[in-house]
Amino acid sequence: MAEKKVRFTASVPFARFTELKKLIEDCDSWTDIDDRWSYFETQWKPKSWNTEFRFVFTIKKIKKALKGPLQLNLFEPVHREYQYKVVITNKTESAKAVVEFHNGRGSQEAIFGNAKTDTGLGVIPCKRLIANQVFTLSSMMVHNFSQEMQMIAHPASGRAKPKCLLS
Repeated sequence: MAEKKVRFTASVPFARFTELKKLIEDCDSWTDIDDRWSYFETQWKPKSWNTEFRFVFTIKKIKKALKGPLQLNLFEPVHREYQYKVVITNKTESAKAVVEFHNGRGSQEAIFGNAKTDTGLGVIPCKRLIANQVFTLSSMMVHNFSQEMQMIAHPASGRAKPKCLLS
């Protein structure tokens, strides 16, 4: 994609690049994005690649579920854990914009995944193209109508957050 000048973000699996864990462990300065997210970034090239890319390392504070009897731990402070993610990109925007774009893209993929599960789009029900097109359109219309009804019945506060930045 980089050779074709397509701007992208992609999650990087830690299992394939153990050097990433070392970079995270060696980082002593994270920059805050907001009260939950922080980041640092670096240019890096895995040994097997020809080109160096921008890697944005993110850390997210998450609440850890407390185990044990609640009565005895009633006044215990909230314990936090951290969730790490690494995003590779060739985008030149700020790290915050890259993270928001990447997370928004992930939200869109979740919507498609839910639509696929909820509407039976994982199967081809008919032998004819037109019948499959009608099935797909009908299923998506019902899915979208259902989602719209849920949003009307239970409006979520803060729905207009930046999820996907167009570029």
